[in-house]
Amino acid sequence: MTPGLRTTRGFTLIELVVVLLLVGLLVSFAMLSVGGPSPRDLQREEAQRILARMDLAREEAVMQARSLGVRFERDGYLFYGLGEQQWRMLEQGGLLDPHELPQAMAIDVEIDGLDVELFGGEGTAEEEDAVRPQIFFLAGGEIVPEFSIRILSDDTDTEYRIQPGDEQWLTLSEQRF
Repeated sequence: MTPGLRTTRGFTLIELVVVLLLVGLLVSFAMLSVGGPSPRDLQREEAQRILARMDLAREEAVMQARSLGVRFERDGYLFYGLGEQQWRMLEQGGLLDPHELPQAMAIDVEIDGLDVELFGGEGTAEEEDAVRPQIFFLAGGEIVPEFSIRILSDDTDTEYRIQPGDEQWLTLSEQRF
């Protein structure tokens, strides 16, 4: 070597590409091992969503001084408002829009101790005549009648139940079977 001439050693482009490839593979494996939410987590989220929306409907009924209601169907639920002595589905674009359940989930509704037969979205004339809420949120804050809503999933051994509570308007409980 010639005196005064310095040589510097850096990384070659090939070395940088190999390191980036290895880091990318490690990150991919880490993401795959973490996975997504479990079916039970999704079921709990759905139960909490129903509870929150029912709480909101009760609060809206009080604030608007009018009766609101919720109707459960096989594949979801809809909120209604009482206007001109007739129940009408609430206008869309708000927090109380119709909601469709995820594929593997189902709802069972019991009112005053009796199971309620849930209809689908498109029904017969007889079913259409029965279109009105099953649970009512009155302007005074009451929720009537007595009810129990079970949120079930084909993928879990858990059920979530929403019903009126003693200290809270609505309660959510979890039960494994």
